[in-house]
Amino acid sequence: MLLRAAARRAPRRTQQRTFVVAARKQPQQARAYSSPKPPHLTSKTLPRGRIGFVNGIRQLQKSLLNGFDQRPTLSELLPPDASITDVDKEHIKNLPRFDAAEDAEVLLCASETGFDLGVKRLRKALQSGDSSLTLHGKELHCLGFDTERTPTFRLGQPEQPVACLQLASHDLVVLFLLKNMRHIPASLQDLLEDPGVLKVGVALSEDTNALSRHAPGLTVRGLVDLAPLAEARFPSLTRRGLRGLVASLGGRRLSKHQSTASWGQRTYTPAMIRYAANDALAGLFCFGRILGHDREDERKVA
Repeated sequence: MLLRAAARRAPRRTQQRTFVVAARKQPQQARAYSSPKPPHLTSKTLPRGRIGFVNGIRQLQKSLLNGFDQRPTLSELLPPDASITDVDKEHIKNLPRFDAAEDAEVLLCASETGFDLGVKRLRKALQSGDSSLTLHGKELHCLGFDTERTPTFRLGQPEQPVACLQLASHDLVVLFLLKNMRHIPASLQDLLEDPGVLKVGVALSEDTNALSRHAPGLTVRGLVDLAPLAEARFPSLTRRGLRGLVASLGGRRLSKHQSTASWGQRTYTPAMIRYAANDALAGLFCFGRILGHDREDERKVA
């Protein structure tokens, strides 16, 4: 069943719509996956920059060039722009906060039934063009992609499993609470393995490696890492983390105050929910800016 969770009204802001998807727990058996386990890529086996290039630029280029008779290079599709430069770290503190989650619908999915509903809502958003971008006549279906897990602070301490997986269109963010699940339901696996849906974010190899440990056999496809893409598009940028990209490309400050939160805890605070939603939305926001799309301007024209 679908339960509406009340959210506090922030002053002079639109009330954020947050829903919690829950269902009666039923005994489930772990699903058997037939696809092989992907290799665990680390800096010892492949340089981090190379991993980003393979998972980001090459995947995006494949998606863009599918259907072109004369296949242009990535530099022809996205010519370099040296006018975009880094925002000083001290100046970032004074920028207006990036808070796209206040205008988005947020779903928290905590059961297999909830996961199925969340995936259905995302598929519907993709079909309606909520997060579609057009580049050189090619329509791209995109979702912001991110994960959250409790960080480790001691050397040699085992890494914590993924607690929350976020997927976002512009107007909908779904938080899949993997901490409540022993396996990833088929509906979510199919979406993650769908190469026709681009999953955009930063440092995606870390997220996918963590997900593969949670669900052996899962191979996330359609990944676009924004860091190497931004490096090719804006060669003057040196800070290509998500916070740096939001500042340089959008003039906004992405809060990281909840990055060290305990994501394995039973319930999430409103601040944690907003943080997780904004992280996924920020990836989609930066991807649009890299491709030359300004959603705010498009809304004004509409």
